[in-house]
Amino acid sequence: MRFLRIFPIVLTVVLAACGEEKPPQKPVSTPVDTARCGSLRGVVRLEGTPPKRRVVSMSDATCKRESEAVIGAEVLEERCVATPDPSGTGHTLKDAFVWISKGLEGRAFAWPDTPVVLDQKGCMFTPHVVGAMTWQEVNLRNSDPVAHNVSYAKATANRPFNVTLGSAGASETKRFGKPESAMRFACDVHPWMDAYVHVVPHPHFAVTTNDGRFEIGRAGGTPSLPEGDYVVSVWTQAFGTKEIPVKVVAGATTDVVVPAFTAPKD
Repeated sequence: MRFLRIFPIVLTVVLAACGEEKPPQKPVSTPVDTARCGSLRGVVRLEGTPPKRRVVSMSDATCKRESEAVIGAEVLEERCVATPDPSGTGHTLKDAFVWISKGLEGRAFAWPDTPVVLDQKGCMFTPHVVGAMTWQEVNLRNSDPVAHNVSYAKATANRPFNVTLGSAGASETKRFGKPESAMRFACDVHPWMDAYVHVVPHPHFAVTTNDGRFEIGRAGGTPSLPEGDYVVSVWTQAFGTKEIPVKVVAGATTDVVVPAFTAPKD
């Protein structure tokens, strides 16, 4: 009988411990003198022949129909999206994640009120790679007329989770209180679906565009990255991560020379 009296209390404690983390009071951002700020830009490139993108095999008939309507007749995997470089040398890489990994310690940054949106559309995650600040809302959505879920199983800093988005229009909001790189979100219902979320403690990050370009440290057209020495990290799903030391100069946009990633030889 004593066990029965204690068990509900223990269960309540366990359930509370497994609940969602609540964000702290939003900090006041450390003031910056924009006259003493600059920005960074660059291009992420690939040397060699990029691996061939395989066609995604969708076993669900509704998914096939939705993907054809939203994406096109042929859906390709997004692990390595490479485009011939206009310069004629090599390729550029889409969906590389670029961020300041060292040099901003000791500064406070208020997370934005606008959420990051990660949608499930055409039975694919879109976008494939996103960045968010710590404690910023990440809105998980289902825009398909089929049931999806979003699972994050192999957590290293934040808590794992698994949420069901059972029908079109379903959504769930998550926040992540600790920096963490390359968090793989997956749909267990449709095993070809995944996306990568990067959580950083500041707003100085970017995802490369179709032509492999990025720019960080510019808010609303105004330089916002304080002058000084930094380390820029560049993550790619297929080829790993590189670190590049950079110096930000006040009033200037510094070109970051990112050493090209190398495609494996057949």
